[in-house]
Amino acid sequence: MRVSEYMSHHPVSVSSYTTALEAAELMYGGGFRHLPVLEEGRLVGIISDRDLRQSAPVVLSNPPHHRISPERIESGLAALEVHSLMTRNVQTIGPNSTLRCAALKFSQGGFGALPVLENGQLVGMFTMRDLLCWLLEHTRTR
Repeated sequence: MRVSEYMSHHPVSVSSYTTALEAAELMYGGGFRHLPVLEEGRLVGIISDRDLRQSAPVVLSNPPHHRISPERIESGLAALEVHSLMTRNVQTIGPNSTLRCAALKFSQGGFGALPVLENGQLVGMFTMRDLLCWLLEHTRTR
């Protein structure tokens, strides 16, 4: 089994100057947790929902006993750009790689998504969710 058979084709991406708020809206609106970051068609990073969640306390720096208004959260995320939150050394995988190879990368790396590159171009995203779907599909009890 190959990554290309289970990856998401034509993934949504952002630039490094996209605001964290825009990235969050794309993620939550699209139902995914990772966005590849492209500059001039080249992969330069990846941002996850975890990156966004972890940035909120730092940006907002509010005492824990105070309630944070949605407007303050929005303005805090709107002030941040993706380049300040993204992971730069991104593990990638090729579309012809095996699912076993992807599983090894996941198990060794502690991340949940692999941008799929072919000839240096982003052609898809392969996530831990994709791997789990394959596993469930191929381990049904009969």
